[in-house]
Amino acid sequence: MSGMQSEDQRCVIIGGSHAGVSAAFALRKYGWKGEIHIYEKTTYLPYQRPPLSKTFFYEEQHVDLLKLKSADNYVEQNIQLFLHTAITAIDRDSACVTTDRGNSVAYDYLIYACGARALVPSINGINHPSAIFCVRDLNDILRIKEKLKTYRTSPQALIIGGGYIGLEIASSLRKMDVNVVLLERENRLLKRVTVKEVSSYFDQLHSKNKVRVIKQKNVTHIEKAGKELNVFCEDGMTFTTDIIIVGVGIQRNTSLAKDAGLTIKKGIVVNQYCQTNDPSIYAIGDCAMHDNKKYKLQLSLESIQNANDQAKVAAATICGHEMAYDPIPWFWSDQYDTKLQTVGISTGYTDKIVRQEIGQSNSLSIWYFRDEKLLAVDAINHPKAYVLATRIIKKDQLVNKENCANPEIEFSPLHMIVSV
Repeated sequence: MSGMQSEDQRCVIIGGSHAGVSAAFALRKYGWKGEIHIYEKTTYLPYQRPPLSKTFFYEEQHVDLLKLKSADNYVEQNIQLFLHTAITAIDRDSACVTTDRGNSVAYDYLIYACGARALVPSINGINHPSAIFCVRDLNDILRIKEKLKTYRTSPQALIIGGGYIGLEIASSLRKMDVNVVLLERENRLLKRVTVKEVSSYFDQLHSKNKVRVIKQKNVTHIEKAGKELNVFCEDGMTFTTDIIIVGVGIQRNTSLAKDAGLTIKKGIVVNQYCQTNDPSIYAIGDCAMHDNKKYKLQLSLESIQNANDQAKVAAATICGHEMAYDPIPWFWSDQYDTKLQTVGISTGYTDKIVRQEIGQSNSLSIWYFRDEKLLAVDAINHPKAYVLATRIIKKDQLVNKENCANPEIEFSPLHMIVSV
């Protein structure tokens, strides 16, 4: 546990991500008296990521609306924000970092909050700069929006990847009246993260909104054909499109940490205090991997909740406060008028209950159990299910599975929770 601090100390934060900014302001909240430096390689004030694939994508919004904090907020809290400045090396022996401008900056504590970048699949021709886009940061979205403005009539877009990002982008494009084809390599959407009932729901939702969803399509190469692009698949099918958007996953930004000798698995391995194998270096957000006690799994979580919670734990620990990270993960996705809310982790479930509310065809919840223990719930347009499931998982309560499976029985805590 840390705690001894003075005005002469410095905490360096690598990355102006949601996690990095949250950690900086949490340090002040928990009493850090020393310097705080945030190094961010982009030129923008740190900004929110979730709206990028949603409202910011299909609405005409000013970039300033995305800001996590105003420039004045950093000044008021005496937080030094270095934009357009990347960290290129970490020297643990000397406790300093090197910037891309050649400066060496000493630290007493280092918080690694570098997030992740878009995964670019190995497809021949995918690096064409003017019409093929990934979706991860603000520049990606601005480039796509600028490209779409060049078309007088509704352009044709092709999305590679039927995960959450691909589906959210498809939803946003349709709101802009863009024609959309979505190619998914697996035999159903969202196969890596959910069950077939949820996959089927979103398949139907997108088809209803005139997205052409085509599964079991593995793209092998892309060729430029005048102003258009030809997309070739393994099975011989070919698609012609104006733009291509790739959303097939992420790569965690761990190279700096690896070069510094920090322990890496899927992410940077941290303990319950978000400390790495070097007690003066912390890792938080998308790039970190922690042991989750409740689920007995090593998890790397990509969510705002995870970023905020780990930021608080790291800041509190540095300032000498007892706080451990023991989360119940939750996530959400907005597509058209549909909201999916997930609480918990369904890995290792032995059985599930699919509950379709009577008279509410768009309201669905899937309850995942390991024997009698509730692990997770996917709630589609069903906030009551999400809220109740969160309570049950937090308190380790038991679900009346017979009542849960019967939509004729009122959905309420009285009927869903087993009295002990």
